[in-house]
Formats: sequence, C-alpha cells, structure tokens
Amino acid sequence: MLGNGFQAPFVVLGNNEKGQEPFQTAMTHAYDYLNSLGHAVQLQTITPLDDIPTIISAFKAQDPPIKSIYVCSDPYLTVNSKLLNDEAHDTTHGSPYIDTMFEIKEHVDEHGGNAWFGSNFLELFEKAAYYAHEIMTHTATPDKLPNYISSLSGGGAAHTRKKGSKKKAKNKKKLRRRNNGFPRNTSLQSALPPPGGPWTFPAVNFCTWPRALPRFRQYRV
Repeated sequence: MLGNGFQAPFVVLGNNEKGQEPFQTAMTHAYDYLNSLGHAVQLQTITPLDDIPTIISAFKAQDPPIKSIYVCSDPYLTVNSKLLNDEAHDTTHGSPYIDTMFEIKEHVDEHGGNAWFGSNFLELFEKAAYYAHEIMTHTATPDKLPNYISSLSGGGAAHTRKKGSKKKAKNKKKLRRRNNGFPRNTSLQSALPPPGGPWTFPAVNFCTWPRALPRFRQYRV
C-alpha cells in the first residue's frame, strides 16, 4: 500500500462492530502498522445499517481530507464495493479523490478499486471445489485433506493526479515557397518568351535548377 503511492491521512474501514472477527484483528493490525510509521490513521466501523455515500462524504469533509482507505471486506462491503469506489473517486465540484485498497484482486478488476494485496480469491474457490469433490466422491475424507493456505499477490497503484500544464506550442517550420525552383521574387511566367521572341532564363541556382527544369518543359509544348 505504502509502496504503491497511497498517502496519509488513512482510514481503515470495516465491520468490526462489537469486536467482530476476523475484521477486528485485521483492522487493528493495519491501524497499528500505519500508526507505528507515524502516519495519520483512524479506524472506522461500517455496518449494513450505514450509508456508504454519507460515510465517504464525511471523510472528504475532514480537515485535512482523507486520502486513502484500506478496506477490510465483508459480504456487505463486497456487494457494495463498486458504490464505495465510485463515491471515493468522485471529484465532482472539486471533491477530493480518495484512493481505495482491498485484499482481493476482483475489487480492483471488477469494481474499480485502486490496488489490492491478499489471498488469491479464485484459487481459494477452486481448491474448495476440489476438496468438496474429493469428499463427495469418497476419494478422501475431511481429516485427510491438508489445510490449504492460498498464495498472496498484489497489484495496482494509487491514482495519479495529473497537474494541469500549458502545452508549449511547437514552432512549426513554415514551408518556404520555392517559387517553382527560381530565385525569390522571380516567377516562372517571367521566363516565358514574348510572342515570337527568344527564350530567356533568369539566373537559377544549381541546387534549384533540377527542380525547375521539369516545370520549364511543361511550357515548351
């Protein structure tokens, strides 16, 4: 989280009402770690009775406003993960942007969170399905199946706030009119002979003459 650009003040958010586990332990560990590093951090309990937009608005109204939320998911927050992210990332009317971090990758890929670090959710479900199959087909008994610990992974990063900058206009080179290969202020028409008169040519630089020659030929019909 800290290595991915998240900034203080932090909020550790989850349903730890009445010390409910495992959220109480997870939230306490996160809070203690951030606090030990000297970061401004606070614990925030949220339950299904709470309104997510109201809570996020309160975070933004603090002085200074909250910049990062570490979410300890439960079924309620998982179902409302997209709403939480949308509210945190909403910058309408100058509202501050809040980065969100979760413990499950799907909260980022599917619901718009900024980053995650934790167990591989799909891997857990695949292993659970495999164990259920082993038990239902009498291939193995629960006491013979080892306790499974999922691998850990993480990714994503805090939102990058782009500073407005005026783009310097590039000096576009104006194409000089080559005047059909003749010296400046000399036109091709001036090279044409009068009726019945001889051909006359203005002085032409050797570098421009090859380009001018084809244009002369079109007049000699």
